[in-house]
Amino acid sequence: MKALRDPELAIGICTVLVGAALIAGALQISSDAGYSGVGPNFLPWVVGAMLAICGVMLVREARTGGYREREEPSGAATGHWAGFAWVSAGILINAALITKIGFILSCSLCFVLAVRGFKSAEGGSISRRARGSSTRRSASPSPLRSIGCSASCWRSTSPA
Repeated sequence: MKALRDPELAIGICTVLVGAALIAGALQISSDAGYSGVGPNFLPWVVGAMLAICGVMLVREARTGGYREREEPSGAATGHWAGFAWVSAGILINAALITKIGFILSCSLCFVLAVRGFKSAEGGSISRRARGSSTRRSASPSPLRSIGCSASCWRSTSPA
C-alpha cells in the first residue's frame, strides 16, 4: 500500500504548490482598479486559496492511509494513442488556424478531429457509419422528409 501512497502524496504536494504559485502571482497584481475591494487580483486569490486547501486535504488523505474509498479503475490497461493523437491534432490545428480561417471553421475542424479520435478510441469506425447514413439519406427524395416535414409543410397552401 505504501507504493500507492507516494504518488498520492506527490499529487497533493503539487496541488498545494500550484495554489501557492497562484497566490504569489496574485500578490503582483494591483487591486487599485477594483470596486469595493474586489479588483483584478481577487479571482486569482480565490482560486489559489481553494487549490491550496484542496491540496492540503489531498496530503492529509495520503498521509492517513491513502484514498480508501477509491474504486478499481475501469477501461483498458493502456491508453489509446491513436485517439489521443487525433484529439491533440484537433486542438493544435485549432490554435494554429483560429486567426487565419476564423473561429467557426477552426473550431469545426477541431470538433471533427476530436470526434474521429473519440470514435476510434471507442472502437467505432466513422467511415462505416457515414456510409450507412448517406445511403439512408439518398433514398429520401427531399432532405426535409428526413426530418419529418412533407412538401405541404413548407409550400404555400393558399388557393390560386
